[in-house]
Amino acid sequence: MGRAGNAAVRYCSIAVGHIMLLLDKLSDRPTRDWYAARATSWSKAELAHHIASRLHEREVAAITNFEQALESDDAEAVQRITRDPVVLDFVKLAEGAKERDLEAALLEDVERFMLALGEGFYFAGRQKSLQVGGEEFILDLLFFHHPTRRFVVIDLKIGPFQAEFAGKMNLYVNAVNALITHEEDRATVGFILCADRNEAVAHLTLQGIATPIAVTRYTVGEHGVLMTGEEAQITEGLQEEMEGLRRVEQQVAKFAARRARELAENN
Repeated sequence: MGRAGNAAVRYCSIAVGHIMLLLDKLSDRPTRDWYAARATSWSKAELAHHIASRLHEREVAAITNFEQALESDDAEAVQRITRDPVVLDFVKLAEGAKERDLEAALLEDVERFMLALGEGFYFAGRQKSLQVGGEEFILDLLFFHHPTRRFVVIDLKIGPFQAEFAGKMNLYVNAVNALITHEEDRATVGFILCADRNEAVAHLTLQGIATPIAVTRYTVGEHGVLMTGEEAQITEGLQEEMEGLRRVEQQVAKFAARRARELAENN
């Protein structure tokens, strides 16, 4: 079956409302096909949200050292579960917010946080205490990613990425591997979530570190103090997409009514 045939089969498996949304909002065929390939696992609202937040540009976009720290097949699989930025549009932060405030806001709706991270994440704990050489170290958040069979340590930062963050994450990842993982689990990875980053600094910092670490940004909701002008457009875009979704639903309803009349007349 050719490429066109594969695309046709893919679209036939998608609900009418999803197809109308894809056609209404995405004029670029490759981008539309990218979302169509994933749309069967999303609701219409989720599809609208992913289009508005430009998931196709954010997926696999984190800065990582996975190619050096993991075997090639594993590195590719884990890179696919990264997003940059991670869109936390349900989080509102007041002026002067601290990391603990961000953590509390995320855990108030941990289900939405897991969806923001991507499919397959399961919450494994917060403020996890690890004893190493008689010293205590506290992990902000710990998740398990079921499809790749590994723990994911998340370190939250209100400010921009700094080189010293990677050294601490290196310790966390090694400690989880030594103290928590089982034989059947794959290598733990660390996600450093920052408000911003200097790409050159992040790339050079991760070079030579043996543990797999990702540096990724996040954005917060409409009134969050960390949101830039570009991120504000994401929130506004989501509102526009939801309006578009309502228009699409109206179009689908009209189409269904017209088909019902045609069938009645034929009978």
